[in-house]
Amino acid sequence: MTQLPIIVTVSPWMALILGGCTIALALRLAWNVIRSVRAGAINATTVRQGIAVLVALGVGAVVILRDVVWELRLGDKGIVLHAPVSRQYPSGEIAWSDLVAAHVVIHRGSSTIYELSLTGADGTVIALWNADRLPAQFGSSLQALIVERAPRAADGRNIAEQLAYVRQTAQAALAPSYRVRDGRGETLR
Repeated sequence: MTQLPIIVTVSPWMALILGGCTIALALRLAWNVIRSVRAGAINATTVRQGIAVLVALGVGAVVILRDVVWELRLGDKGIVLHAPVSRQYPSGEIAWSDLVAAHVVIHRGSSTIYELSLTGADGTVIALWNADRLPAQFGSSLQALIVERAPRAADGRNIAEQLAYVRQTAQAALAPSYRVRDGRGETLR
């Protein structure tokens, strides 16, 4: 069995690039605002650009921080998602004894999104989008933990097969990947 805790983090590279570009654009726009203020040419356009600078800086910071501070932890007591800056992955905690459902949800639209959904007895849902990016060893470790510690989550007894299916059927998409480590610090593949 895999050594607990199992820690899942998001690869931050896409967020760093997108957030960095947004901040760079904000700084370029800030330079225009500063030049206008120094020249005494404060008008409606300068004010709008100043507001755009603040918004772009905020968006860039949120995009960078969202993936940098995001962490899912499977531990002795249960599952904890720490996502203080993310709207897509709200933070939550589910004890193993309270886990009532664990399955992959397939969202079809202009693109297909695979979501690992973990539901607690109190209605708490921990959702991981892009479940097709999770490594195979994570699926088998999660399934072993569900079988051993979450008797109420009968649908999770084949979660490894569900994750294997979505990895095989997933189409290439521009999405962040996950890094998964066990309690010894070894990367799960």
